[in-house]
Amino acid sequence: MTTYYVSTDGSDGNSGSKSDPFATVDEAVGRVGAGDTISLRGGVHRPSGTVKLYGANGSAGDRITLTGHPGERAVVDFGGQSGGGWNSYDDGAIRVGSSYWTIKDLAVQNSPYGGIVLENSGAHHNRLENVDVSYCFLPGILGLEGANDNVVVDSASHDNFNPDGTGGDSDGVQFAGTRNNVVRNTVSYNNADDGFDLWESVGCRIEGCVAYDNGKRGGDGNGYKLGGGESGDNTVLRSVAYENTAVGFNNNEANRQVRVYNCTSYNNGDVGYAAWDGGSGTTHVYRNCISYDDGGQADTDGSDTTEANTWDLDIGNPEFVSTDRGADDFLRLTADSPCVGAGVAVGPVDSDGSPDLGAYPFDGEESGGSSGSTVRYHDGDDWREGTLRYHDGSGFRQVDVRQL
Repeated sequence: MTTYYVSTDGSDGNSGSKSDPFATVDEAVGRVGAGDTISLRGGVHRPSGTVKLYGANGSAGDRITLTGHPGERAVVDFGGQSGGGWNSYDDGAIRVGSSYWTIKDLAVQNSPYGGIVLENSGAHHNRLENVDVSYCFLPGILGLEGANDNVVVDSASHDNFNPDGTGGDSDGVQFAGTRNNVVRNTVSYNNADDGFDLWESVGCRIEGCVAYDNGKRGGDGNGYKLGGGESGDNTVLRSVAYENTAVGFNNNEANRQVRVYNCTSYNNGDVGYAAWDGGSGTTHVYRNCISYDDGGQADTDGSDTTEANTWDLDIGNPEFVSTDRGADDFLRLTADSPCVGAGVAVGPVDSDGSPDLGAYPFDGEESGGSSGSTVRYHDGDDWREGTLRYHDGSGFRQVDVRQL
């Protein structure tokens, strides 16, 4: 297992060691195999075109890693969005066409294409972790046709827009024509189009995410777009949408069931939750969700399953501690909130007793007690106890979730 180093003052004629680094990621990609690492030293790396992670595959036990060097900030800058679009795939982006790669601890910005793009069926079982992607013409994080079984975690995608002003397709995170991808503890904000978009994708899961301020540069402006075309069987849980220009959580005519559990929608321009199924008659499921001060609480019909949501329980005011987005207790429940203990048990949100409504369970501090619920998360293999990370609009925060 070898580590290759890339530095802004390196040379591709070097050996790639720490003291003799390469100048480009491309040179390192040509050398790596399963279990190897490419370490980007701090500074702004300016590729002349796209960076392609093709040709080398890791394995479940020996992943290939592209990472920022520990303790240093590595930035990959593609020079700008101008003149970009779907045909600019050779001009920018980290394009992944291989499997079992981990990309972590770095920033990607100013691409005329997407930022990090998982493309085609060769891009499977990859992991994006602690990446910050911004100012791309297309989605900052993008998975395309056949890019299945990938994970995005603890990341941010923001300020993506196309300078021509139409805003379309400049999402924060988009998976299009994919299956079984997971996005967890990731924030998407100030993008021209949607925060999260699962267009024509099936079996995907969004958990513990935040979408805000999307759509303010001409795009659709949904916090979460959960369908479109042949799509559905997607699940969203413990996620938040606020101050987007359109719908907080929009099924977007998914023709397979979409499940939304324990989510919070606040002050979005349209309804908090929209179960538009395009006439397919699909039964969508909403449980334990909060809508407050949206353009309306929910747009569902008789075929949908809605249970223990604020609109089912006639809760007009969930009584948050604060609706100031800069406050530590933003969208947290007070001890006297009618949402505390008002929920029903749902499988993906494991709890003992009656769960609270919304994304953030009451922590018991105001009353000095406990809600009596034990919150765990599912990592794809089993239920785990430990910590929950969330984004409060200014940065990631971490809380113990062994006993909330």
